[in-house]
Amino acid sequence: MASMDEYRRVAAECLRIARDSQNPKDRALLLRMAESWIRLAERADERRSAADIEPSGANEMRVGDEDGVLDDRGTDGS
Repeated sequence: MASMDEYRRVAAECLRIARDSQNPKDRALLLRMAESWIRLAERADERRSAADIEPSGANEMRVGDEDGVLDDRGTDGS
């Protein structure tokens, strides 16, 4: 899967080509393409951010949690 940096690079390339284009229809198409690539980059960033928030090993037992029961503070209540 491509990274958000790659999506942004392609968007920038579309913008560069659009800027140099003499044809208004081509320019409009390239600008729409750039917008699509930017949206893809934003979604990739959101997915990455969501993955960063999700604690790794959330379903694993913690040290000192032999019975698997923790209170709201993440302690065994002792």
